[in-house]
Amino acid sequence: MRKVGIITLNGYFNYGNRLQNYALERVLRSFDCDTSTIKVQNIDASTSKDTVLYRLQRIVRKDKGEILDKLQRKTRNIIHKTEIKESTRIRTEIFKDFTKKHIRETDLTISNGDINKDIIEQYDFFVAGSDQVWNPYYVQGSSTYFLDFAPKEKRISYAASFGVATLPEEYKENYREFIINILHLSVREEAAAKIIKDLTGKDALVHVDPT
Repeated sequence: MRKVGIITLNGYFNYGNRLQNYALERVLRSFDCDTSTIKVQNIDASTSKDTVLYRLQRIVRKDKGEILDKLQRKTRNIIHKTEIKESTRIRTEIFKDFTKKHIRETDLTISNGDINKDIIEQYDFFVAGSDQVWNPYYVQGSSTYFLDFAPKEKRISYAASFGVATLPEEYKENYREFIINILHLSVREEAAAKIIKDLTGKDALVHVDPT
């Protein structure tokens, strides 16, 4: 049985994220793989220049009604801060409980430039996906999500997503180098396949999201 390490977006705050992680593990196990999800420590992207600009652009594209609705929600959040904090705590505990029961997470955490070489030897393959693991505004172009720590022959993506239709110019050079070294490429959208084709000339399979 082949041992596979999954690299995806970690966290205990999002239904879609948890379900995609669970579904990807199930899909890989159906291929007779022994899977586990390796936790990745992300840098805080919430205040980065690119992320702030991205959010401002999204606001500009919204109409006045949407902006007003968002301001009203923000106001309610401030008024009900204590209740929201408690609700978030309970929600997080529920997600952690789900993860403990249904997702096989490793105890150790990796990050850019801090990856124990023993991990590489433990797995036959590493799979990046199936969430927006290549969204530059989520992961700040982190090479970890492109599996650069592993030998080329161990790198696979499954239904990976950029989360954007067009890749920002400043990320293209690094992304090209990261992607061209992935042995088997699979993405979840035609737009993602086009980005890869334009960047590297390589064809990527388009797979439906495992959820």
